[in-house]
Amino acid sequence: MIRAYDRLTRQLVAALEGRLKRQTAAPVPETGRLLWSAFNELSRARTWHMAGPNPIALSEIEAWARMANLPLQRRHVGVILALDEAFLDHAHGAKAPDGAKRAPPVSQHGITAALFDLTVG
Repeated sequence: MIRAYDRLTRQLVAALEGRLKRQTAAPVPETGRLLWSAFNELSRARTWHMAGPNPIALSEIEAWARMANLPLQRRHVGVILALDEAFLDHAHGAKAPDGAKRAPPVSQHGITAALFDLTVG
């Protein structure tokens, strides 16, 4: 049973990645349509910050499941979180290799007094 959910997770993540990259996407498996819809609804309601999207919180998944009257099990939540991780990876760019530090983005413009006052107040 676990292997079936691992395979379903890989298939759904491949379908999402294809759509995010605007390539010919793998079809969404019929068995994963409910989880696909759940992820899409949760993703549309996600919060954002200055650097991009926030991850979908477990409390949001729980609230959605109660509202939809769907008893999600732990493995279902795992599939939704895997889709969310793929979405966040795409939104934030490729992950840095393990152990590597990623430099913060650097502005091409110097800071002026007006810009400092605008950002700090």
